[in-house]
Amino acid sequence: MSLDGQKVFVIGGSSGIGLETARLAQDAGAQVTIASRSEEKLAAAQAEIGGQVATTRIDVLDDDSVKAAFAATGTVDHVVFTPPGGTVGKIREIDTDAVLQGLDAKIVAAVRTAKYADISERGSLTFITGQFARRPLPGMLMGAAVNAAIDVLGRGLAVEYAPIRVNMISPGVIDTPLHARLPDEMREGMFKNAASRLPVGRVGTPDEIGMMAVQVMENGFLTGAIIEIDGGANVLV
Repeated sequence: MSLDGQKVFVIGGSSGIGLETARLAQDAGAQVTIASRSEEKLAAAQAEIGGQVATTRIDVLDDDSVKAAFAATGTVDHVVFTPPGGTVGKIREIDTDAVLQGLDAKIVAAVRTAKYADISERGSLTFITGQFARRPLPGMLMGAAVNAAIDVLGRGLAVEYAPIRVNMISPGVIDTPLHARLPDEMREGMFKNAASRLPVGRVGTPDEIGMMAVQVMENGFLTGAIIEIDGGANVLV
């Protein structure tokens, strides 16, 4: 199958998993629009991907911005939502304002996306969530909680929005620019620990998640699914 002539809208498409999803969707024949808050990052991503990829600015924290971005783009066949990073830190140490900001940036932003996206009847909406929803770790509990909430939202939307398909891709530890926000010691320790325990012996790469996102868009019989791409973490005790 391919995405020939189909329109794909990637939120967070200027870096990491979103960027690779956009690149691979274009390779599969799609007309791709990448959306991000930073016009500078959008321009860099557009130059990197090449082809006919379009860009639009979107601030997922703002209803008007999300609504305007989708209105300007018009009806699309597929939307992929790759949210910004959530709140990091142990519960007794994090600021509650940061918690609220993290909720707004991920779960509320996911709701905004679902609310305003104009998706064709046989199209799809894909949320990128994360394995911490099923394997919460100290220091990452808010991220786990928000990812779990998006998983539940997506499963419900698969029924509410039918026949539009709604699915979730739940990556494991992926080496993306997002992890640059973590303290060096925490990031390096997480990567090293994950690589030593995972059956595949390494952490994942953004293109491996992008490949699955394209397959999810192409598969018209897939909806309400949570697809774990975690290097085998789901089989570990």
